[in-house]
Amino acid sequence: MARPTKVGLEYFPLDVDIEHDDKFGLVVATHGILGIGIVVRLLIKIYKKSYFYKWEEREQLRFPDNTGVDINQVNEVINTCLKWGFFDRNMFEKYNILTSHGIQIRYLEAVKRRKEVEVYKEYCLLSKKEINECDNIVIVNLNFDNDTIYLQSKVEESKLEDSEVEDSEVDLESNKINKIYNHYLSKNVINHKKLTNEIKNEVRARLKDYSVDELIKAIDNYSLVFFSNLHYFDHKYPLGDLMREKSISKFLDESDPINNFKDKNKEKKGVVPNGERADELDAEYNFDRECSLGF
Repeated sequence: MARPTKVGLEYFPLDVDIEHDDKFGLVVATHGILGIGIVVRLLIKIYKKSYFYKWEEREQLRFPDNTGVDINQVNEVINTCLKWGFFDRNMFEKYNILTSHGIQIRYLEAVKRRKEVEVYKEYCLLSKKEINECDNIVIVNLNFDNDTIYLQSKVEESKLEDSEVEDSEVDLESNKINKIYNHYLSKNVINHKKLTNEIKNEVRARLKDYSVDELIKAIDNYSLVFFSNLHYFDHKYPLGDLMREKSISKFLDESDPINNFKDKNKEKKGVVPNGERADELDAEYNFDRECSLGF
């Protein structure tokens, strides 16, 4: 028999600076040491289960066991947590669960080595970008029927194309990254087998400063310089390395790489590895450049 999939945590991180957290500090200011104890026990309940804890009649009746704390005191602390945002009020009012964005982030960090982690779409407080950056998240839907939760559907591994958690900005960014990746592959510098998270992160960082067209043109410039016998630059950049600011900036049109990397000591005409003549590539570059300048 297969071992049951582990969901909860055996331990969880408690920041030593939590007392300086504004949300937690307001709970402590209101309820003192009792508030600290109740919050920590609630966090234990949450992380032992996963990233949320149902707070309904059954849980309320059992929570005070062996603590000597009145359930009304517990609910007062919870209400203060909801008031100041330590727990998410919307999730509590809509689904009767205790959770927060920070709790979900810390949970996913703790389970990042697990093969697959299910996250209920309705309970999810993560941004679409945060979801996309976690390789092992599987988004599932909840269907409420007579207070019973049924698993409706799983989101496939490709969260950008088929995910139930759709976001136009994430989809647009994904399309841009894929376009740049595929364009780089078309240059036959290095044949990457997979679009890794490392490559995605580097491309994503450059898209904050440059347009897709600028980055594609920079890749064209790099390819021309790399393969041309008329230029001395011959470093073979993987896409991730090329997308670093100090690398890609050398090949932007504004840096004039075609002239800057030209080898003055070589003949004007040479043959590049793919069989095209270097002078023909230069002519093609000059033609494109003149067109872009309106000549």
